[in-house]
Amino acid sequence: MQAAGQAFDSFVSELYRSGLYVPREGSRSWALHCLKPLIPFDAALWGSGNVRNWRFHTTTLVGIPEEYPRALEETRPINPMIPKIVTNLDTPVDMEDCVPDRKFYASEFYERAFKPFNIQRILSTAHVEPRSGLVSLLSLYRFSRKASFTEAEKALHKRATFHLFLAASHAYFLHLLRTFIEEREAGGAAAVVDKEGAFHEVQPRFLDLLEKHFKGKRLSRLPFPIPSPGEARTVEGL
Repeated sequence: MQAAGQAFDSFVSELYRSGLYVPREGSRSWALHCLKPLIPFDAALWGSGNVRNWRFHTTTLVGIPEEYPRALEETRPINPMIPKIVTNLDTPVDMEDCVPDRKFYASEFYERAFKPFNIQRILSTAHVEPRSGLVSLLSLYRFSRKASFTEAEKALHKRATFHLFLAASHAYFLHLLRTFIEEREAGGAAAVVDKEGAFHEVQPRFLDLLEKHFKGKRLSRLPFPIPSPGEARTVEGL
């Protein structure tokens, strides 16, 4: 037990201390490989999106091909894990706890979403940032039906995902500090958005400024059009 605790502490320390030195583009894959010795898995998906549509904006895949997220999204309406994940945020959800094996392996969603990728066991945890609507989902997969996730592994998954999501956001903005925020006046804040203005990453101070200057607006996206190239948009520190 003591050795397991030390291994977890080392994992958490590595996430926070080394995140800045790992290239941003590969940081999630690196973090998942750090997790693998603690919770063995054959494949993994780390996806981010928005609570308004529960679709992925970005995905990091380990051990599975790029077409997998599309198959997962196409079967979302018939996937029995989704309702349980949504109503049990920050808690690991095991497919075995949602559907009996006999029903799962005979189902349409298994045939379409999991069987083509040899996924047999699934453990997923989702987190939603209430202010921004950002969703993070981490799913671990095993290719053997005999390799069920244990209760100890589920408990570890719960603790690990908390630090994975937080450390990833922390590292992302440390990289931004290097390239952007340090060049601006003190008290600045930042957010990363897509072409429609939906948040991918957002600092709490950025949300504070939006709430101050755009009262009553939805905060899952920018409350103003994205400026065209060369056009500035400044809102007291943004």
